[in-house]
Amino acid sequence: MTNRTSYFYDPDVGNFHYGAGHPMKPHRLSLTHSLVLHYGLYKKMMESVHRTTISRALHKSGLC
Repeated sequence: MTNRTSYFYDPDVGNFHYGAGHPMKPHRLSLTHSLVLHYGLYKKMMESVHRTTISRALHKSGLC
C-alpha cells in the first residue's frame, strides 16, 4: 500500500481575512509553502494545476 499526501497551495490565500476567531491562519500556509520550497520537497511531488488557476493566469497576462 502506498501512502499519499496531497499538498494544495494558492498564493492568493493570504489576501483573505477569515475573522478574528477563525482557526485558519494564512501566514502558517505561507510558512509551510516556504519550507516545502526550501527543503526541495516539491521535487518529489506530482504537480496538478487547477483550471481556475490557469484561467486567472491567462486573464492577468492579457492573453484571454
